[in-house]
Amino acid sequence: DTLKDLFVNQLLPTRKLRYFHEIASASHSGSGGEQAEKEAVFWFFEDALKKRFAGFVASLESATHDPLVHVRSKSVRMAFDLLRTVPEQEAAMLFMLVNKLGDPDKKVASSAMHLLNRLLTEHPAMKGVVAAEVQRLMFRPNVSEKAKHYATAFLAQVMLSHRDGMLARSMLSSYLALFRQAIANKDFDSKTLTAILTGINRALPYVGTA
Repeated sequence: DTLKDLFVNQLLPTRKLRYFHEIASASHSGSGGEQAEKEAVFWFFEDALKKRFAGFVASLESATHDPLVHVRSKSVRMAFDLLRTVPEQEAAMLFMLVNKLGDPDKKVASSAMHLLNRLLTEHPAMKGVVAAEVQRLMFRPNVSEKAKHYATAFLAQVMLSHRDGMLARSMLSSYLALFRQAIANKDFDSKTLTAILTGINRALPYVGTA
């Protein structure tokens, strides 16, 4: 927590970090001498910070697979806190959070679903990217039925509007694909089927919108 707070409150900016070569190639500064050296120092620091934070996120991802449930729970919460506050490593943090919908422990999976709902409450503009990541989880090879259930239950709770026509069509396609899978495999988990039907009913009114 201390290291996370240091990154969030002291080190990370409100934009994504860049590597040294990215900053240098985008820079149009014509300064030279001492000013150029100062700029280079800042660029080097940003490059180092980006690499250090990537290493921290990799360690956090490893912790989400720890055999101890409380460690996994804490890691999921930390990933959520980072995702909601800083844009750096956003995709990695979202992947971690969505992946835990398939955690073998019910409390961890439920927590991940709750935190994803909170994320959309605080950042509704992320609705599309979050839903897309959850849909990818649903159709991963060898994904557990438990993961499918939590993923479907989460999507069925996503609030749609008439501006979400494309998202509604994508979600409807996923629900129907899962339903066909259940029929083909003769796997009729009642809770998952209920979530599928709920999701279909909620998506249908918006399928024909913009």
